[in-house]
Amino acid sequence: MFLDSLRGRITLVLVLLVLFTTAATVLITNVATSNLFDNYLALTDTARALNLASFFEGYYRDNGDWSGVQSLLEAYASTNMSHGMMGRWRDNMGRHGMNRPFGPIGPSSGTTALPADRLIVVNAAGVIVGDSAQLDLGGTAAPQQLAAGAPLMLDGEAIGTLIVTNQPLPGLDSLEEQFTGTAARYAWLAAGGAIILALLLGFTVSRSLTQPLQSVVQGTERLANGELSVRVKNNRRDELGTLAHSFNRMAEQLRSNEELRKNLVADIAHELRTPISVLRGNLESIQEGVQDPDMRTIVNLHDEVLRMASLVNELQELSLLDAGQARLNREKVLVQGVVQEEIEALGAMAQGDGISLLSSLPDQPVLALVDRRRTGQILRNLLVNALRHTPSGGEVRVSVELTVDGRDSEGPGGHSEPGSSSGPGSPSGPRGPANSGFARVSVSDTGEGVAPGDLPHVFERFYKADRSRTRGRSGEAKEAGVRGTGLGLAIARGYATAQGGDIWLESSHGNGSAGAGTGSTFTFTLPLA
Repeated sequence: MFLDSLRGRITLVLVLLVLFTTAATVLITNVATSNLFDNYLALTDTARALNLASFFEGYYRDNGDWSGVQSLLEAYASTNMSHGMMGRWRDNMGRHGMNRPFGPIGPSSGTTALPADRLIVVNAAGVIVGDSAQLDLGGTAAPQQLAAGAPLMLDGEAIGTLIVTNQPLPGLDSLEEQFTGTAARYAWLAAGGAIILALLLGFTVSRSLTQPLQSVVQGTERLANGELSVRVKNNRRDELGTLAHSFNRMAEQLRSNEELRKNLVADIAHELRTPISVLRGNLESIQEGVQDPDMRTIVNLHDEVLRMASLVNELQELSLLDAGQARLNREKVLVQGVVQEEIEALGAMAQGDGISLLSSLPDQPVLALVDRRRTGQILRNLLVNALRHTPSGGEVRVSVELTVDGRDSEGPGGHSEPGSSSGPGSPSGPRGPANSGFARVSVSDTGEGVAPGDLPHVFERFYKADRSRTRGRSGEAKEAGVRGTGLGLAIARGYATAQGGDIWLESSHGNGSAGAGTGSTFTFTLPLA
């Protein structure tokens, strides 16, 4: 049904709002108009009474009292007071003993009474002694009636009050009813037009509001059915435009995640295929008697098993980091001590490759509130990566310094890529004490650097940029693309952010030498204790 839709509800709300507002406006207008018209009539009646006052003052002066005034008013009423019958009323005055002319009553004298006027004469005691309508004769006039009338004076003394009110003729409504009725009719006609306009406007506005929502709903349904390439058109700059933009970003992220998932499965299969093939080949050779199961063969098979176990363990670590379930044993750790331990552990590898492994450490102790083993794992992964991509005769240097922020601006001549979605100074995960600062650990090499196109992907799982040469532990050149599991930098990023720090890369792409101006610098921060 139409009213079950958002468009119908918006239209209904607009119509009800206009209807309520119009009804309230008509009601208030009628009340205000009625009050204003009552005031106008009261002022008009008072003005007409003042115009007729001299006539009745003359009547009282000639007769000495108000006797016979009722007959005069009945004669007035019988003429219906049309202007052509004013003479007949004055003639009737003569038949009632009023021989002296008291002045004309009519348009020529300015003492005009309308055909529907009701004349009431009240004596000085407040008793009604004359009523052209014969309704309240002999009664007492109300204070509000006296206030609206014209006082009658004779030689400075009050002799009574003349009240003029509007009285409708038979079969006719009062002026007030005619006026307010006409105003109400026009108001309701305007209300009807406003309701029709509200219907048209509501339908148009609701359509403009719901059309983008319908596009997003349809896109969501297609997205749920697996159409990850779906996008919605967005030409708005309001909240609905923001919604459409967010939907498109979500769809793009889902597509990217699906691509990563497929690549992840393919990469895992690729990483496992080599050791499994080696194991299978060696075992089949042993079974067929082609190869003897000597110690060398057993060691090779054991190395392949260890490689598969390492891959499985690293994948498990990443899954725990992604789920936020990685267990961290936080304690006060001397950062210089961690650096020295890892340099000593990898010294033989660096020496065998002809690479200088150096450090630049501050004299003052730098204590960080971190997990010692995981911090060492971050540094080792970065050092192994640096040694792998630094040519013989090159240099790898580890430096430690203090910084207020968990993330620094882009270095001169370098390119900065965050290792996580958190911005500068806003790393994800628990932080150290407020305003305690960070320890910034940098691993710099003089290798070939990272190509600009590879910079956004260096921390992705299994990402291996194609380079002409890489170096292994033995110092021998390896075929491009065959370097470890491709999970070391992803694990380093996970543990850096989990401990409340951040990690990023600054790199200058070059040919790779021991000279300055080329190479990469990986930097990660640790919250101080």
